[in-house]
Amino acid sequence: MAEIAIPGVSDKYGTTKLIEDLMKLERVPLERAKTEKETYEKEKVVWSEVSQRLSKLQDSSRTLYSFDNPFNERIADSNNEAVTATATREASLGDIKIQVIQTAGTDRFLSKNLDKNYQVPKGQYTFLVGDKSVEFNWKGGSIKEFTEAVNRRGNGLVKASIIGVSSTEQAFLIESLKTGKENSLSFENDALNFALEAGIIRKIPSQSGSLQDITVKETEVKTLPFHSTVMQNENKELSFTVTVETRPDESLESQIPPSGPVLPDPGGISFQGISVYNEQGDIPLDPWTAPPVPPKVDNMNVLYLKKADGTKVPLDAIRDGMTDFQYTVKLKDIGDVTGLLIENTNTHRTLSLKNISITGEGENNGYQALNPVDTAKDSIIKYEGITMTRSTNEIDDVVPGVTLNLHDKTDGNATLKIQPDTELAKDAIITFVANYNRVMADLNILTQTNPAIVQELEYFTDDEIEKANERLGMLQGDFTLNNIKTTLQTTMANPYKADEESHYQLLDQIGISTSASGPGSTLNKSKLRGYLEINEKKLDEALENNITEVQKLFGFDSDGDLAIDNGVAYVVDSKIRPYVQTAGILTMKTDSLNSKIDRTDSTIKRLDQQLEKKEQELRTKYGNMEGQLRSLESQSNSLDQRFNSGSNN
Repeated sequence: MAEIAIPGVSDKYGTTKLIEDLMKLERVPLERAKTEKETYEKEKVVWSEVSQRLSKLQDSSRTLYSFDNPFNERIADSNNEAVTATATREASLGDIKIQVIQTAGTDRFLSKNLDKNYQVPKGQYTFLVGDKSVEFNWKGGSIKEFTEAVNRRGNGLVKASIIGVSSTEQAFLIESLKTGKENSLSFENDALNFALEAGIIRKIPSQSGSLQDITVKETEVKTLPFHSTVMQNENKELSFTVTVETRPDESLESQIPPSGPVLPDPGGISFQGISVYNEQGDIPLDPWTAPPVPPKVDNMNVLYLKKADGTKVPLDAIRDGMTDFQYTVKLKDIGDVTGLLIENTNTHRTLSLKNISITGEGENNGYQALNPVDTAKDSIIKYEGITMTRSTNEIDDVVPGVTLNLHDKTDGNATLKIQPDTELAKDAIITFVANYNRVMADLNILTQTNPAIVQELEYFTDDEIEKANERLGMLQGDFTLNNIKTTLQTTMANPYKADEESHYQLLDQIGISTSASGPGSTLNKSKLRGYLEINEKKLDEALENNITEVQKLFGFDSDGDLAIDNGVAYVVDSKIRPYVQTAGILTMKTDSLNSKIDRTDSTIKRLDQQLEKKEQELRTKYGNMEGQLRSLESQSNSLDQRFNSGSNN
């Protein structure tokens, strides 16, 4: 509290110092209470951080045995840059052989050379990509301004750009941003007029590129000739769908015997009411013998392209169960094709071919691109002998759990190896060990007073070293911390046997121990403090050769109830849980410290009030004493003056 000033009174008798000395003694309980509060607050922070460290260790342990554990994750390694893949845990381990015949593409159309000052007339411009459209009103302006307008409104469907051809000419490039044959680019309204004027497209002569649907029954051979006009453009593509109907084998064998000849009525005669009928003739017939069942013919190679020179080019084989299966053939890769030949030599299969059409590159709705940089097309791949098409280059519905990413066509098969993601598993194990070591470091610092403990922690930052030195031995002898330390060390050292054939039962067997660097290494006292080391080479070998057994070491089902109930990671989690759970041991620790802090705050407040009152009393008391002394001194001085005055007289 502030000093009480007494007007006219000096500190001649040293009462101020006397009061300060007396109050210093009186403040001892208050200072002790403040020190206790500071200690409680530091301990509270320490217990909170210990809880956080244990929670991180618990989380990393759960990662190693939970449903989302890294041991079940998969990666896909490709031997060909033309096709890559990503795999989920649902993917089966093994090799996948994929041939990329064609990647999906987008329509990209280039205009003729345009003057630098070319102006795009105003109007309503509509660009179609499949069944979606981009439409806007254009006020008119330069080709550069028009390009910017298209890109502003492209909405992920179309994109435009300008290519400088020369100092006086440029070309306009318009492209679809969606792959697949179904997402072809077309123009409507004033966009169509602009595309025609700018030489992007041309109207093609009226002609039918579609051919009649046909059905080819068992043992039939049919040829579907192409119209000569359809073949004028060398960049042609034939497409059709095939449905295969298969008759069961029993129907080939079931033959009904013939009924035999039908004889006329033998007739009779009637006379005077008497009728006489002839008997039915009896024609002896040889016993019926069923003719031999024709041999069953199985032939999946029935589709061919017929060339002008009479040769035929085989197409992909059919298969049972095909329903509207899409065939797409680039005719320009074959040359001089005159028709589609179907030689159905099968005795029990009928083929139906529909939606047969021949289109040119860049053709759409009666218009054809004049300068196609690329055209909208589906990706075509072959997997397990089956040719299939998709509208994108990212295919996730062919191999379960695997997404194929097509980048280019391949010469033959590319091999994708689906294997465990050992790096992900390794990282999870390293994180688990790192969190364990950090918990052990905190426990050693708090329960021991040896400065070497801090000096050994080379990965600590300067701030962490300073904090560690301040906390060294702060909770020495604490039962809870020592119990956690002993429990964790025992858990890490114990064997875990999943079954009789368990390959790994100890962490040491996969390269994790307190002396993973080997017995020949120099003695290091830090190895006696419970820290774990990792022999990465040994861990890599274990994960590469037997990742399933490594997984069992960290978590396995011991009683057949399909729930993980044992293993290193599971036991670490279960041992930590009582400490960090809601209303757990560490929560009780911090709650107890909060109560102590509250009580200490009340004590400090009470002592402050008492000291303020005490100091006031002392200052009043000694102020009064000084006043009385001064009064007596004044009286004494007055008497002295009178006495001296009388003597002088």
